[in-house]
Amino acid sequence: MAVYFFIIRHAESEVNADPESRAIWTGRNTWSELTEPGKLQARDLGRSLRNVPFDRVFCSPTVRTQQTARYFWTGLGRCWPHLAVAMELAELDHGALEGKPKREGNCGAKRDFWRFVPEGGRESQEAVAVRAGNWLAATADALQGANAVRLAVITHENVMKSVLVHMLGFDNEQLYHMPFAPCGFFVLMREQNAWRLAREVLPSHARHLRLPDPHDNHKSAVTDRDVPS
Repeated sequence: MAVYFFIIRHAESEVNADPESRAIWTGRNTWSELTEPGKLQARDLGRSLRNVPFDRVFCSPTVRTQQTARYFWTGLGRCWPHLAVAMELAELDHGALEGKPKREGNCGAKRDFWRFVPEGGRESQEAVAVRAGNWLAATADALQGANAVRLAVITHENVMKSVLVHMLGFDNEQLYHMPFAPCGFFVLMREQNAWRLAREVLPSHARHLRLPDPHDNHKSAVTDRDVPS
């Protein structure tokens, strides 16, 4: 049966709302909570998806994703989320750069930002894509034989972009500089070992993005065999 992953960016956090904080490497910080508007965003998203019978919600280890899960679940009209934390959904690991100005360690990113690891950093976007993609595949495998399953996956902008590139063949150069709105989401479906977008709900400026044409040199769908281990 099909497994539907509603892959959601966390709601507005304190870092998102603060220009000074946005100028530093803060990917894996554990202190940035949701703003009051962010809490409303998460509740509103839940209300808009009340007709979806979610089975479970997953999130990264950060406070902002866990709070988004809480308020999202409240918006759904549920008492408390059946929440599971997955390290594979964590933001890109900036290593020693965490807390430093973004101008540090950013040289070289324009040459190959998909495989680029900032000086002092620990991961490339490609590495994020592999770990998140493998987690999605393993989670879908564990649910084989069940009826249609719908999972909320609350994560980070970089993880979302990496998944679109890695699993579906979107162009990484287009996505790299394109912001995804807080609580923006898309729905990734796996059925019979193939992945595709079941529903696309991206910011208006991203709606021109399309799945690669099956007649060009890209993939219109990928199978689990295409996901590196």
